[in-house]
Amino acid sequence: MKFFIALLLSVASITACAQFNVKISVSALNPKHVDDSVHVAGSFNGWNPASAQSCVLNRSGKGLIELCLEKGNYDYKFTRGSWDKGETNAAGIALANRQLSIHSDTTFSVTISGWQDDFSSGIAEQKSTASKHVFVMDTAFNMPQLNRLRRVWLYLPEGYHTSSKKYPVLYMHDGQNLFDNATSGFGEWGIDEFLDSVKNTRQCIIVGIDNGGSSRLNEYSFHDFNATGTYAIENIKAEGTFY
Repeated sequence: MKFFIALLLSVASITACAQFNVKISVSALNPKHVDDSVHVAGSFNGWNPASAQSCVLNRSGKGLIELCLEKGNYDYKFTRGSWDKGETNAAGIALANRQLSIHSDTTFSVTISGWQDDFSSGIAEQKSTASKHVFVMDTAFNMPQLNRLRRVWLYLPEGYHTSSKKYPVLYMHDGQNLFDNATSGFGEWGIDEFLDSVKNTRQCIIVGIDNGGSSRLNEYSFHDFNATGTYAIENIKAEGTFY
C-alpha cells in the first residue's frame, strides 16, 4: 500500500510539472543593464512581463532562465520587468515574437541587442503606412476558448461614423500584414489602399486578427503540423486527397 501511495504521489508530481526542462542562456549587449532582472513573457505564462520565471544578469552580462514546459509550440519575448522595457534590435525596433518548439529537454542561447527604454524617444518607430480608416480595436483581445490574446484591427469605410448604412463584414487572418508596413514582417498587403481606391463601389468593414506566430499553421489548418511545417502523410491517406 505504501508503495502504491508513493507511486501515485510520484505520478501526480510529474503531472503537476510540465514535461520538459528548458534552459535559456541569455546575453545582453548593453552593459548598462547587466544587473537588471530579465524576464521571459510568453504564451506559456499569460504574457506576464514581470514573470517570476526570470534571471538576474551577472557582471558578464549573462544569465540563465529555466522553464518547465509541456511539448508544443510557444511564442515569447524578453523584458526587464515591463513592456516599456522590452527587447528590441540594435536600432531600437521592436522584435517579432520569438518562437520555441519543445519536443525534449532543451538548452539554447539568445542575445538581446537592445532595450526599448534605451532609445531617447522610446522604441524607434517604423513609418506607419496604414490609412486613416484603420484602427486597432484591441492590442490584446482575450479569447478564453483558445487561451490566448491577439491584436485585432478594424478598417471602417469613409463616412462610417456619420452614416446609418449597413456594411458587409470581412474577417481576415494575418492582421499584422493587412494594412501596415510597420507591423508586417514582409511588407503590407495593401488592403486599406485598395478599399480606399474603390470608394463606394465595394465598401465593407474589415476585421483583421493577428496570426499566432509559431502556432499559425495549426490554427489555420484542419491538420496538425509538425515542427517542419508539414502534416503527417497518414492524415492524407486517412482523410482523402487534397487539391
